[in-house]
Amino acid sequence: MPVIKRLRVFCYFAIIKLAYYLLFYMSSNKIYPVNLELSYPEKSSRWLALATILMFIKPLLLIPHFIVIYVYGVVGTIAFVAAQFAILFTGKYPKSLFCLVKSVTIWQLRVNSYFMALTDKYPPFDMGLNDEEQGFARKGLAWIIGIILGLILLAIVLANVNS
Repeated sequence: MPVIKRLRVFCYFAIIKLAYYLLFYMSSNKIYPVNLELSYPEKSSRWLALATILMFIKPLLLIPHFIVIYVYGVVGTIAFVAAQFAILFTGKYPKSLFCLVKSVTIWQLRVNSYFMALTDKYPPFDMGLNDEEQGFARKGLAWIIGIILGLILLAIVLANVNS
């Protein structure tokens, strides 16, 4: 499945924008709310390609990103589920959760682009958002961490009550 189609399917399920009629529309139009722009690299690193083929260098270089993406992905999934409940009760996607899910998606796409040799530039360790959106994403992250800690505390209390 091409990258753009996977991105649109993910964004559809994450309810970043409901536009089912454009979900599999593959032209590079500006109507769809999610666009991925990749420029064709005029020159790619032959040494990096050879090292990747022979010694699996890229996966080794990306181990820190894989660890962060795993944890961040779990938090993003919890944020996605919490956002679904917020949409159910309020009819609106909370901006902090939206920015958090968006930053998880951006980070995953950057790492995947480097891993699949779409770019030779090592992905940065940042959310990929502007300052305002980054503030909202941090609020969403703090909110999700609070939910997780609250559930852990509830589990401890329930375990002590039952024993």
